Amino acid sequence: MKYKITAFKICEMETDHSMLVYANGFGETVSVPVMCWLAQGNGRNILINTGPSQNSVQDKRHLEEGIFRDFNPLENQMNAIRLSPDDIDIVILTHMHWYACGNLEKFRNAAILVQENELHYAFASYPHHWAEYEDRRAGFDPSFYASLSRLTTKNGNYCIDEDFAVYLCPGHTPGYQVPIINTDHGNVLIAGTAVPTVLNWMGNSERPHFPSGINYRIEDYYRSLEKMKALKPDIVCLGNDTEPFNNND
Repeated sequence: MKYKITAFKICEMETDHSMLVYANGFGETVSVPVMCWLAQGNGRNILINTGPSQNSVQDKRHLEEGIFRDFNPLENQMNAIRLSPDDIDIVILTHMHWYACGNLEKFRNAAILVQENELHYAFASYPHHWAEYEDRRAGFDPSFYASLSRLTTKNGNYCIDEDFAVYLCPGHTPGYQVPIINTDHGNVLIAGTAVPTVLNWMGNSERPHFPSGINYRIEDYYRSLEKMKALKPDIVCLGNDTEPFNNND
């Protein structure tokens, strides 16, 4: 049985364009959605990222990253399709930035999968990433700490089943991972914030693609963008766009 994908818009973020596209659009303010996704199939409910917590969205220390508004809790959106957090079997964290891994404590029955080097870096990030990881050295109280004992670490690529694979694609963060999922509409790549916009994926006349403005190691990022393209997905779910990109057009 192939999977069905549902996208959830958690809130709106107003930020500088250069935060989304590396060295591009400095001083240009854009408003973009913050997303997470649900994959249902083969007897499983799999959530890709859990979105930001309301406390984090309201934390003024995140204003340097953007202004967050129109918060719509993930739990409310799940209830609208007759699901509760207890119905989730697996949570896959693409990475551990605060807007991707809030509310983990609500998913009590889920296995939570994260790359081992991503978890390590969440505790030992460079100072310019402290806000993204809500590092205690910057005075934060990271929400994921309460769920640490439930995290299962992975090292590299792995499969959930024959229709659901996950690939290690570092660069945006050290342990960024992307699912590629077989659906009735073809193979869907959940690229997330490693590919915030169509410009990141498609590039322009000067560059074949663009990393985001937030990155850990730029050379890894470029390799990972090539790796994602080599998977030849039919559809790409972008990190900061409600509309998936049809890669066959």
